[in-house]
Amino acid sequence: MSKINKFFKAMKHFIKNNKLLIVIFFLTLAYKVAIHLTYNSNFADLNYTDRTAYNFVRGLGFFSDVDHFDFLRQHFYPWLFPIGYLYKIVATKAWPFLITATMVSLIAYPIIKIAKEKLNKKEVFFFSVFLVSSYFFRHLMFEDIHGELFMTALLSWIIYYLSKNNDKQAILLTLLLPLCKENFISVAGAVSIYFFFKGKRKASLFVAVYSIIATLLIFKVYYVLINNGSYMFMDRYAASSKIQLFMSLFNADKFAYLLILLLPYGLLPLFSSYTLLGLGIVTQNLLSTYLGQYTFYTHYNFPLIPVIAVSSIFGYLRLKQNKRFMRFLVITLSFFFVINILAFIFLEARYFTNPRPYISETRHIRKIVGPIASIEACEWSMMHYSYRPKWDRIRNCEAQYVILKRPIMVTPEEYKKLPISKKISALFYGEIQGQGLRDEFNKTLVNVKKTHTLIWDQNLLLFKKKESMP
Repeated sequence: MSKINKFFKAMKHFIKNNKLLIVIFFLTLAYKVAIHLTYNSNFADLNYTDRTAYNFVRGLGFFSDVDHFDFLRQHFYPWLFPIGYLYKIVATKAWPFLITATMVSLIAYPIIKIAKEKLNKKEVFFFSVFLVSSYFFRHLMFEDIHGELFMTALLSWIIYYLSKNNDKQAILLTLLLPLCKENFISVAGAVSIYFFFKGKRKASLFVAVYSIIATLLIFKVYYVLINNGSYMFMDRYAASSKIQLFMSLFNADKFAYLLILLLPYGLLPLFSSYTLLGLGIVTQNLLSTYLGQYTFYTHYNFPLIPVIAVSSIFGYLRLKQNKRFMRFLVITLSFFFVINILAFIFLEARYFTNPRPYISETRHIRKIVGPIASIEACEWSMMHYSYRPKWDRIRNCEAQYVILKRPIMVTPEEYKKLPISKKISALFYGEIQGQGLRDEFNKTLVNVKKTHTLIWDQNLLLFKKKESMP
């Protein structure tokens, strides 16, 4: 009984001292649930965890129906296996949602601990508000599971232990980085550089050698066995020459990427050695020809979140006595705080306030099609039909049922004729689209009608294959 009392006492103490962390956990969970219930789930990224784990339970490995191959051919994701076993208990999207909320909390916890140890109460309050309100950090909350999510959690704790001069614990966590994703060396290599910069040559050499060996095993053994040695994303770093690859670093998009990473924090990260821990990720993204990697809010940049946050704390401590810089900092932080609030209002609030008009229709359609019939569906609704033997986005119209969403978007011409209240609503929810969406719908409609019969005609269209009609 005394052990139970001690446990509850410790939990009460933890909650009392980590209220922000509790808020972050439940806010992340609320984001994930709201995004799914309002039919804003990313069919591709959620599919890579949810549907592949469901296929694992069915004995099909981590087969991706969307790509038509085992997802482990694409990425080195050992963490998919424990998720797969969770799906053996019960197949539900609650697992990826809970995992995301847990990992985001694990990322935030050491950052908040460092803030509490280094800053006074007033400074901790302002830092916490800015951290949680930052679009960069908030994107963690509504992004789906990627290897970078686990990598970021590990790096966050590595930074914490480095700040406590506990190199042994930091190195032990660094050894776990290969379990996150094949490009882990972009983080582990930066840890090696940090140790070297601090004059800890043995630690630097050990981490470097370990990282190189693990990388060779992944690319020269794992990918050879599972995908004939081919790595699907290597073409992102293709260039006709080394000079061309180097020159690709110098363009307006990549310069803007660097500014957007640093300016919201008043350039504070530049004044801390912890910034070195982001060198690998930044270099990887700058060398890439794929725009998503040097767009600051994508999952490719998640490991930079603890680096920038902690570097900002130490940069602030170094410069807080400089009155000129502090004036610049106040203006910069105020400006970006407003920008972050506007980003929430115009980009994220719809996840909570804009239920799709066809949610009730989806419930009726799910009753019609049942739990096992094969389905091809438009991308926005796919994740609501995922636990069935055959499931795919609309391709060849071979499934028993095909589900389409009738375009309800507003064209620029129609927008001009709307009353002001409707114009604001259309802008707020991003409903202004060109003719391309309707053209694509009409083309799909023609193909579906060749093999299927329309049996539901409202905001959603449900077609049943003609040979399966009674």
